[in-house]
Amino acid sequence: MNKSEFIKSNESQPQPVEETIQISGVLTLEAVDELYLQRTSNLEGIKALLSLKLYHRIAEKLEKEKIMLMKFLRWEDTKQDILSNYTFVLNTQYFEQKFLGN
Repeated sequence: MNKSEFIKSNESQPQPVEETIQISGVLTLEAVDELYLQRTSNLEGIKALLSLKLYHRIAEKLEKEKIMLMKFLRWEDTKQDILSNYTFVLNTQYFEQKFLGN
C-alpha cells in the first residue's frame, strides 16, 4: 500500500501587497516621496517575518532607490533648463541628403 502522504504546513500563504499609489506618466519629487513612504510602511508591516539583517538590507536598498530617483529628477530638470536656452532649428532636407546620399 503506497499511499501518498501530504503534510499540511502550519505556514500560510503570503498575502499579496497592494500598491495604492497611482503614478501618472510624470514622475515628480512628491511621487517619489509617496512611493518611498508606501514601501517603507510595507516593509514595517513584514518586519516580524524577516531577519534583522535582511530587513536592514531592504531598508538600505529602498533608501538608495529614493536617492537615485531624486538625482535623476534633478538631472532631468537641469537638462531641460539647459536645453531651453537653445533653439534647435533642423532642416530635414540636410539630413535626407547627408544620410541618404541624394
